[in-house]
Amino acid sequence: MSRLATPSRILIIGLSAAGAASLPAHLLTRIETAALLAGGPRGLSYFPSVIGEQCPIEADI
Repeated sequence: MSRLATPSRILIIGLSAAGAASLPAHLLTRIETAALLAGGPRGLSYFPSVIGEQCPIEADI
């Protein structure tokens, strides 16, 4: 049995050159309500109002 009260999920979303404008509303909602948002600094800059923690990834991956 999991120690978490609710299941935890990881959702991987890619951005095009259009940034946040390229995403459908349901994904924007998931991003805006995420507990943790990880990504490159430019990608994170599209989502300044995220309520959770932002984790910038500086390394080339």
